[in-house]
Amino acid sequence: MNNLYPDKRVVRTRQKMMDALLRTMQDLTFDELTVTRLTKLAGVDRSTFYHHYDSLDHLIEQTLSYELTRFVKAYREPYVNLPSFQLKDLSSSEITLFRSIYERRDFFTNVVYSSLLPVFQQKLSEAIQSMILSDYQLQAIDIDQQLYSIYHSTAITGLITHWIQTNYQKTPAQMASQLLNILRFQPDCTYIVKPLLPPSMLEKARFIPFE
Repeated sequence: MNNLYPDKRVVRTRQKMMDALLRTMQDLTFDELTVTRLTKLAGVDRSTFYHHYDSLDHLIEQTLSYELTRFVKAYREPYVNLPSFQLKDLSSSEITLFRSIYERRDFFTNVVYSSLLPVFQQKLSEAIQSMILSDYQLQAIDIDQQLYSIYHSTAITGLITHWIQTNYQKTPAQMASQLLNILRFQPDCTYIVKPLLPPSMLEKARFIPFE
């Protein structure tokens, strides 16, 4: 069997198990999940499960990769059919990447509060970085696109992680609007410095050695 084009029955079986995992995450954490519970919900036996996956962690990582493909599609949605674009021309309603995560919030919340958090952040950052490098070219001759892709992917990954960890306090639409506002923020604006301490205390603090 070709791994690139698996048998349709294999695809259906794996999809059933991934769907069962996503449904299970609405009520259980990863620590509470067992192969028995999952296979019962998916309607398959344990031998079938272990034919496709080495462990629950294997299934969870595969499901995470599958869910991030949905994120990639959502990320590309605002520009996928355009020859070029500018941020000023985009509307927040076109940014659906937060909705993509929110629709699977039970699963992603479990991921973020598990040992898979570093895997999630790495895979998400790599996906964003890859899209930036492959999908379009910056029209800024003094910015290295590789460095830009690292900066941009790390920032968005951190933003999404924070959003999940704060229990989705802002709606997907609000997050989309905030992201667009952040990206449109002009770096040549004037920054008003707010001292953390009064000037007299700041002067004294300069002479306090670190221990």
